[in-house]
Amino acid sequence: MLIQWLYNMNKDSSLLPLASLIESQSFAWSEWLGNRDWVIDAATQQNDQHWMHRHAVNVAMGLKSPALNYQRTGNKEYIKSLNTGFHDLMTLHGLPMAIFSGDEDLHGNDPAQGIELCAIAESMFSLEQIIGITGDPRYMDALERMTFNALPTQTTDS
Repeated sequence: MLIQWLYNMNKDSSLLPLASLIESQSFAWSEWLGNRDWVIDAATQQNDQHWMHRHAVNVAMGLKSPALNYQRTGNKEYIKSLNTGFHDLMTLHGLPMAIFSGDEDLHGNDPAQGIELCAIAESMFSLEQIIGITGDPRYMDALERMTFNALPTQTTDS
């Protein structure tokens, strides 16, 4: 994200291959979010294998990856991956307070499951980045619902 920000500031074309290189060395969030198997496995394979792929704060940070890749490449497949992944994540792991479950690991959509403040904050930041890149109102609505339903439960006494 930082490299793309710098590229937008100075238009140094050598920065885009660097951003692609870093993306290639990172978790494949764009691929995972677009591949329904990942989110289904996260719901059904509650074990220690690939746990960091299901760690709620990692998922929250990874949400913005397809939008950032779209911003860099213009490839609309990244937006398709984002839309599929966010829909599936919220369908299989979404909670009534408008965020996915994540008391460390993703834990399905049982309302008895919780979510950590770090995952809420990172999800909100990712949604802000997604909105800035796509302008898609579905992510604006998701951010608003998360802000008014999930965030206050973690940051107030009530």
